[in-house]
Amino acid sequence: SLNLRAGKRCIAMSDFASAQKFYESGISFLNNDHWQHQYELSLELFEASIDVACTLNNAELLNRISGDLLLHARSYEDKLNTLYLLVRHGRVSMKLQEAKALACDVLHHLGEEMPRLFGDSSLIADIQEVNQSLSAMSNEEILGMRQTNPSRVIFLLRIYNELLIVLQLSEPSLFPSVSLRMVQIALAEGITDMLPTALANFGAALLASGDPLQAFRLGKLSLQLIHKMNATGCEATVNIVVQGFIAWVS
Repeated sequence: SLNLRAGKRCIAMSDFASAQKFYESGISFLNNDHWQHQYELSLELFEASIDVACTLNNAELLNRISGDLLLHARSYEDKLNTLYLLVRHGRVSMKLQEAKALACDVLHHLGEEMPRLFGDSSLIADIQEVNQSLSAMSNEEILGMRQTNPSRVIFLLRIYNELLIVLQLSEPSLFPSVSLRMVQIALAEGITDMLPTALANFGAALLASGDPLQAFRLGKLSLQLIHKMNATGCEATVNIVVQGFIAWVS
């Protein structure tokens, strides 16, 4: 646990290489039967090491450590953080089809439907239904939506956010379905700092569907939400969508 704490302090200082050394040292001190008798500590050390391996783009270490964790995890829920990191690494490494396949597999395990092609009649109907719900809400109501806490909801939005980026780069005809689902989750469960991305991309889908005024409104709201929620991690992505595709409506 000392190596784990030391590694976290290195992460706070953006010293990822040193953090990796501490995590590997911590793993080396685990007992041979650590997955049976030191399970929680093992899970935390391995997840921390996987996260840093992704950051450092150390594919060999990532595959070895993640494979060990996925083999010994006691439940599917205990695999979720690692699976998310593998999707993210695939996206960053531009292994887009691998990232898409893994994200869709995870979502299937969680009971989610697969993304539908833009033009699918059921997708168009669902987009119109959500658009009507948003149209009935004032700007203040959207900006004042409650934030969500359940870890499963937060995880779903994180994995959908990665899939959204992957599809924008590889299969843009599928991304409206993902942005729709993210907005549906927000309306039902509450918002996270990924809502600005979802709202901006849903606005782009509405623009393609022939509703430029609502698209412009949602684009402006997504930018306001970034500042309200301090969601700086998605600011560049949202600005690309809003300024590059939606803002011309004004």
